[in-house]
Amino acid sequence: MEKNKSEIIDRGNRVKFIRKNILKLSRSDFCKNFALSAQSLKTWELGWGGGLNEDRAKDLVSHLKKLAIQTTVAWLMHGIGNLPKPLNKQVYISEEEEEHIAKELLVFRELSNTVDIIMGDDSMAPLLFSGDYIGGVLVSEPKLAIDQMSIITDTSGHTFVRILRPGDKENFYHLESFNNEEPSSSEARNITIKTAAPVLWIRRRKRHKPGHLDPW
Repeated sequence: MEKNKSEIIDRGNRVKFIRKNILKLSRSDFCKNFALSAQSLKTWELGWGGGLNEDRAKDLVSHLKKLAIQTTVAWLMHGIGNLPKPLNKQVYISEEEEEHIAKELLVFRELSNTVDIIMGDDSMAPLLFSGDYIGGVLVSEPKLAIDQMSIITDTSGHTFVRILRPGDKENFYHLESFNNEEPSSSEARNITIKTAAPVLWIRRRKRHKPGHLDPW
């Protein structure tokens, strides 16, 4: 029950984030030309009465398009996918594809000790590309992930997707990337690791070039 309540509150916070941080609108201005009152919007944002449901999330996605904001039901309901952004003719995100990936990711999250992120760069190309969804299962100690592509968090709180290699001293590690031409691909050496999760689950958007196939 507490988990469900937390999820409802998180949904409300995502709606409020769009209204306040992206659109910078009052509740009444946000609801103009939308079949929703400012008071009802408040109940969504505060997670009252069950909060935002999937049918109304679909309505909200359509309303946001009219306000030149692109988002998906998956992000509104579960926080899965990219942050909302102003509509841009150069941006292509298939809502159907995003929803399909979201359903798979929710099943993956039901497993114990999982972590998942969206790649933010091409540092691991040609295996992973910016925008790919990846998930892994945490190991009990970092050395169990050596020589594996993993989602890694160092002791400073930074997260990387890299190949984990032994460091020059015990309990220190090197992080190895594949794509040396990517500006963010600089390799970290002799760092301390908080968590490591070998990558087990990858889903790639169709917008990548033909031939970049999902090995899973």
